[in-house]
Amino acid sequence: GKPPIEGPIEVCIHFYFDRPKSHTKKQREFAWHAQKPDIDNLTKAVFDALNEICFQDDSQICQLRVRKEWAHGDPAYTYVRIESVQ
Repeated sequence: GKPPIEGPIEVCIHFYFDRPKSHTKKQREFAWHAQKPDIDNLTKAVFDALNEICFQDDSQICQLRVRKEWAHGDPAYTYVRIESVQ
């Protein structure tokens, strides 16, 4: 119900993926999801989805933090935080 944010913004995105049941015990020690899909393609999809809804244009983004990892027992999900910066 709010209008899109104006001005510079910071975006934080965490992508969490379902871990395959076939992962060995050693593979389960690693939290990072270092395989396809590529992090830049995922990020662009989020920007396209939120453009003109949460912010006016993705050119407003002046700080970006993105990570990709395996979900820890939860189903796959994406966390997005957007904040105005001054």
